[in-house]
Amino acid sequence: MIMRKDNIKWLIKVMLINVIILIGVMSLTTYFSYRLYVRNVNNVILGLIDVSEEEAMQILNSDKPNYQKADLSKYGISEDNAVINSMQHSFYMSVLMNAIFTILIELVITYMMYVHLSKYNKKVANLTEYVKDINNGRYELKIKDNVEGELSRLQNELYKITIMLKEENVAMSKQKENLKKAISDISHQIKTPLTSINIILDNLNDEKMDLKTRKRFINELQKQINLIDNLVITLLKLARFDTNSVKFYKEEINVKKIIKECVDNLSTLAELKNINILLTSKTKAVFKGDYKWELEALTNIIKNGIEHSDNDKTIQIFWEENALYTKIIIKDEGYGIDSEDLSHIFERFYKAKTAGSSSFGIGLSLAKAIINEDGGVIKVTSNIGEGTTFEIKYLK
Repeated sequence: MIMRKDNIKWLIKVMLINVIILIGVMSLTTYFSYRLYVRNVNNVILGLIDVSEEEAMQILNSDKPNYQKADLSKYGISEDNAVINSMQHSFYMSVLMNAIFTILIELVITYMMYVHLSKYNKKVANLTEYVKDINNGRYELKIKDNVEGELSRLQNELYKITIMLKEENVAMSKQKENLKKAISDISHQIKTPLTSINIILDNLNDEKMDLKTRKRFINELQKQINLIDNLVITLLKLARFDTNSVKFYKEEINVKKIIKECVDNLSTLAELKNINILLTSKTKAVFKGDYKWELEALTNIIKNGIEHSDNDKTIQIFWEENALYTKIIIKDEGYGIDSEDLSHIFERFYKAKTAGSSSFGIGLSLAKAIINEDGGVIKVTSNIGEGTTFEIKYLK
């Protein structure tokens, strides 16, 4: 048990004060009872002896034994068997017994208080150490006391705070790790186009280069710069998701409207490859989500179908709505995805065997993160040479 010296001194002081007060109160009570008994006995004796009231009172209330013995002997009352002396003896014994009883009771109470305070101080000491551990970043859950009481309620609140701090600490650690990974990914992915740019610039420094070759290098330079620009923008978006710094604003989204906008954004790319994008649904369908981010996700999926298809192919987009979900299906006639790659295509920087050289493997990863954030799920089916189908469901 843990008990500080100041607590022990306080306990002893309280015990002594209680003993003094209780003994004093009991002594006064006994004394006044004694005086009452004396008065009653005197009245009884007055009725038994033949003396005047004044003389009897002087004899019976006298504090001089010899005087009592001389005056009361003719009535057969001696000093040894005097009623008053017997009552005086009883009074002293009563005071002594009360004192002993009070001290014993107070010792028992003091011991019980000592035990209680020791346990209380031990709990407080444990709580103090526990708070120090939390302050030092150690979140082991050591408190299991669920009994009633203020201290137990404090323990429960500390338990809740510990859970919260532990979760925040894990989340912060995860965010730091994700941010570190994102920075590493950006650095790694930018190296290749930067290397190409440096090589192109070295070649452009050749004063003897003909104009046609120079234009070709400049076009390639512009292409690499655009790749870096798209890569950095996409990676920064992913980094925002990793660090939970993206705020989604939910609204009702009309599927036909957002799909048409996606197609309009990709019209130039589709025309270059003569890809025909067909919207085969006529029904109205809606879902809840962030319009700007969902536009990004659906655009990336449709763009993926265009980039991984030969010229003169078709992409079909179908949607429907029921009581449980809104479903969007995007089906292309592209190269298809090998079964070994199919389970990895949503992983960041994963490039399937059929992926083009300009693909970085992050568009589908970003699309999945956005769809999941809005409570949707996405799955893919594909066969080599038969195209790929993306199915997206936004749950009600």
